[in-house]
Amino acid sequence: MNEVVGIGVDLDDVVQRAAASPGGRLVERPALHVRLPLDGVKAPRMRTLDLPAAFTHAALALADADACGLVQLDVHDTYALWRQAAVRDPTRADTDILRRHLRGLLEGLGADRRARIAVAIPDPAEEAAQERWLRALSGLGRVDPVWRPVLAALGFLARPRGALPSSFTLLVVEVGWRVLRANVLKVEHDAESGLYVPERQRPGEEVTWDGPALPDPKRHVALAWTRQPDGVLVPADAAPAALPPELAAGMARPAGELGERLRERVVGATAPVVWLVEGALAGASCGPERLGDAVVRGLRRVLPAPDAVELCGAAEGLVARGGAECARRLARELPAWWDALPQLEINREERDGRVDFVPLVTGSRWKGGATYTNVVTGFKFRAGARELEFVLMHEYHSTARRLRQHLKQELPEDVEVQLLVWQKPAQGRAHVDVVAQTNREKDHSFRSIRLDWDHLEDTGWTREEALTHLQPQRFPPKTPVPAGLYHWRETPLPQVLRKFLRIEPEAGSFDYAEVVSRCLGALRACRPSGQDERVGAVSSDGEPHRYLREDERWLLEDFRAKLDRDIRSRPYGDDIRRRLVLAGAWLYAGAPAAVYDDLRLAFRRCEYPRGFVQAAGRCFADEHDVRLFFKRCAEIFDQQEGTTDWAKALGQILLYREDACLWLDAERARLCLYGVRRELQRALEDPPEPRPQIFNNAILALLGLLRVRRHLPGFLFGRGDDPIPGKVGGAIRAKLKELAERLARHDQWRAERVCEVLRLVEGRGTEQLVAAHFDQ
Repeated sequence: MNEVVGIGVDLDDVVQRAAASPGGRLVERPALHVRLPLDGVKAPRMRTLDLPAAFTHAALALADADACGLVQLDVHDTYALWRQAAVRDPTRADTDILRRHLRGLLEGLGADRRARIAVAIPDPAEEAAQERWLRALSGLGRVDPVWRPVLAALGFLARPRGALPSSFTLLVVEVGWRVLRANVLKVEHDAESGLYVPERQRPGEEVTWDGPALPDPKRHVALAWTRQPDGVLVPADAAPAALPPELAAGMARPAGELGERLRERVVGATAPVVWLVEGALAGASCGPERLGDAVVRGLRRVLPAPDAVELCGAAEGLVARGGAECARRLARELPAWWDALPQLEINREERDGRVDFVPLVTGSRWKGGATYTNVVTGFKFRAGARELEFVLMHEYHSTARRLRQHLKQELPEDVEVQLLVWQKPAQGRAHVDVVAQTNREKDHSFRSIRLDWDHLEDTGWTREEALTHLQPQRFPPKTPVPAGLYHWRETPLPQVLRKFLRIEPEAGSFDYAEVVSRCLGALRACRPSGQDERVGAVSSDGEPHRYLREDERWLLEDFRAKLDRDIRSRPYGDDIRRRLVLAGAWLYAGAPAAVYDDLRLAFRRCEYPRGFVQAAGRCFADEHDVRLFFKRCAEIFDQQEGTTDWAKALGQILLYREDACLWLDAERARLCLYGVRRELQRALEDPPEPRPQIFNNAILALLGLLRVRRHLPGFLFGRGDDPIPGKVGGAIRAKLKELAERLARHDQWRAERVCEVLRLVEGRGTEQLVAAHFDQ
């Protein structure tokens, strides 16, 4: 007798089957485990006798025939226990029953513990369910959970048939109790081993259907017995009960839905295409046809016609026989099946400062049942890092997952690491270990980090969104001033505007000038008490708050129109006209046309009345106006000192307008940066605290200039494509560090803001929008 090398097990039915290889012997047992109590009910510890599977029929018949109820049996539904293990951990008693039941199946085959065992699991199945099944079957030998479609394909290949093409596509459909599952496999001939090997390229699909109630295995066994007139129960070869004919008609919807999900995989697949329909109910009678025929008919409505269709009833033991062949191949180290190797990607900072995803897995498939490992190098964590962010993409998941690892202390120097990738596709498990490439972990204060896909945070980001998030903030985003309701509800702004509408420029100059001054003060942007964000009567884009009342909107429009008329009615150079322009400038990009006309004229003439420079910083939005400002700003920074107003206006234009940075060329950006460096130096001249207004304006201008990196990526990085000499960038970084150190002695909050600016200068980025903190 040949020694049993491999065993295949199919537990997903009311009749559970096991097959052996070589030989192909098949055993069937009802999904029942029967125990006979040996002690009385009142005994402190009840002892039971596990009846062998072969005695199940007889024991149930004996219990059914015992009119006095002397025979008390504990009957356990092993099919239900197997299904329950997919959703929750089985109890210790349930695990013991499953193991004893399966051991009885193996004994029926005459196998010992050295035989390899392949157990069919549904496809798809969650990783946690696979782990629970493995724990439930531990102690029985070397057990491999294998996808059911793979075992069905191996059973299909083991059946006697004519010559097969060297490559073809196999659509495997399982018709189960209230569920349809299917997957598309690619089958290829392996020249080295001479075997056909299926390849599972993606997880299967699953739909539910309104089928019959889940079966009672005990009732199923009872159907095989009949009672004679004298009351004696004898075995009977009763045919299984037929299913209602209406089930076949109702199969069109779930079969069509399943076909729609598989359409992409089937269309364009390797020809020829074979459909294999199997499962617990595939061969069940349903009116004049089998239920599997109804499934095929539903699939034909949405999928291209196959080259062949095979339908296998549960009694043929196709999956168990395929499992035996699979276990034999694994034991002999022959190719059993190819499993899809899910592609993993992780974020990495490239040399040019960009962050991109790099693959952790090479190849698209791996030997079924084997563990894939890979080592990926080229990763470095920079000195000073306090937190590491790992973001992973998985081929079978549409959103990224991440881990934020906080370090106990800053890394004192750069740390080069390598990633150890470990993946077992059959169980779907994926781990990535991040370890230092040197043995000086204690010196680096760096410990190995494990990334387990199951335990990572789901970000909800797509791949593109994740990349956008991961890019270092090499320049601050547009930071507009938002519109608020504070000016309209908490200040006398409405009353001031109405008074302005009632007074004419021809009135007494003192009264009119006073009203204009009150308008100027009431329109200024401010930070309401208890709020972190500065707000304006309108936004820096010139738009009022969306919840502004209709009468308040009309008031604003009337004020804008009258302001335009009053400016034009006064002579150019008049002080009241200047103050009217400054008041209109607090409407930002929504300022009236007369304000823009006066500002343009002043800049063309190189005449800068008091307040006009900052007014231009708030108003200018048109490309021609912005370019004019940049031209004059570069000239001023190149020739003069004490240019704090220009620094603030420069920062405002660059931070309020999204595309303004694209209109500043490299030469003018360089001249502006030299001026900002001088302003930083001026801010440090009065110890111990920097001069606040000069300090704020210089930082604001520096943040605005960093936005030039949108079209000059190397700006202030000290690289080959940097238009700024390296010593200038070094000097700016040194000034910022000195500022942070001095501020830390008496104003920790402002010191932290400067450190954030320094990180932006260095290209390390920051998650906080620091520009608004300096736009006072």
